[in-house]
Amino acid sequence: MALALSHDFSELSEYTVSLLRYPHLVLPPSGPLHILPSTGLVSEWEQALLAHDQVIIVAPETDSVLLDWCARADKIGMRRLGASLAALTIASDKSQTAQRLQHHSIAHVPTYRLDTSVPWYDHDGAWVLKPCDGCGCDGVQRFQSSEHAQRAITQLPSPYLSHWIAQPWLAGQAASLTILGSAHGAQLLSMNQQVLNISAEGYVHLEKVMTGSIKQDTARFEQLAQSVHEAIPGLDGVYGIDLLIQDQQLTVVEINPRVTSAYPGLRAALGTNPATLWIQSLGLSEYTPSPSF
Repeated sequence: MALALSHDFSELSEYTVSLLRYPHLVLPPSGPLHILPSTGLVSEWEQALLAHDQVIIVAPETDSVLLDWCARADKIGMRRLGASLAALTIASDKSQTAQRLQHHSIAHVPTYRLDTSVPWYDHDGAWVLKPCDGCGCDGVQRFQSSEHAQRAITQLPSPYLSHWIAQPWLAGQAASLTILGSAHGAQLLSMNQQVLNISAEGYVHLEKVMTGSIKQDTARFEQLAQSVHEAIPGLDGVYGIDLLIQDQQLTVVEINPRVTSAYPGLRAALGTNPATLWIQSLGLSEYTPSPSF
């Protein structure tokens, strides 16, 4: 994700782009992209940011990593492209996200924190347990029945219960939307099919994402994207919405308030450089003097 994003911005002639990443990670081929090896020290990271004009942070929501690094960037006065801290706080927490969607009457998978009363018998079928702030399918496990899920919960230490959620497993085609949010609203960039794999132990894995593979019913996907954007002000930049396509209904599973795994295929799906669209959504002119990312 970060490599594809960096390469897209590096092709814009008016920008110079640096990518800060751990040295043990695979590095891209040489070219206009500047690689800044990082040891992970906060002071080192802040110094690198201060040498640039703008920043895009690509990080997981898990353990508030994305939220914390974005807060650090905001604190030192960086111009950060992406969701506001208020929007990140909501969208990084699946329980808060569900509450906000419920308030705005947006169809979503029922979501219950494990330290609250879970109506297990309202759904006669499989259930899913997952972390409140998990990234992708990390920690997601499917159980054949509510009884199996409840037995698994007894193995969790009590302090963990407030950080985990239960959701009924609903039928439908797993999909995602790639959105570009701005002050002008939500622009639907692609509709993507997801292929999930479930292990014998019930662990759910995202096997692949087919970016732009869904072509029909664009209007209702656009309507959902706009409704979610209005429900969570400040949900800006490129981000994702995971959902289920259920006959005539679109049901939101969660929101990923950052660039997602669908991004590497986005350029081919759009037929244009997504970075150009992102810059245009901010109202930045191509003649802006040499900002750096």
